[in-house]
Amino acid sequence: MSDNGRENPVHLVASHCKPWRDSTNEERLNGENGLLLTPSIDHLFDRGFISFENTGKLIISPVAHRPSLERMGINTTNVVNVGGFTSGQKAIPGFS
Repeated sequence: MSDNGRENPVHLVASHCKPWRDSTNEERLNGENGLLLTPSIDHLFDRGFISFENTGKLIISPVAHRPSLERMGINTTNVVNVGGFTSGQKAIPGFS
């Protein structure tokens, strides 16, 4: 997933489907455990304020501050789908 291709790849950061701290060495090196996200989306994802269903639907945590998300460009009133994930990403233990 590449944040819908809206960003120049040099501005994206590597994130992990399953957090690095919770991953085995094999999972850490598995390319399927990776996502390319903008820094702000990575920040929210890493801290659990947002996540994604296997279908790509954005999940917003009930504790997330919605006005802040809106200022970051996240639509909090409509269903947002970022696109599907690979079968390998879906197979990562703990991937939502």
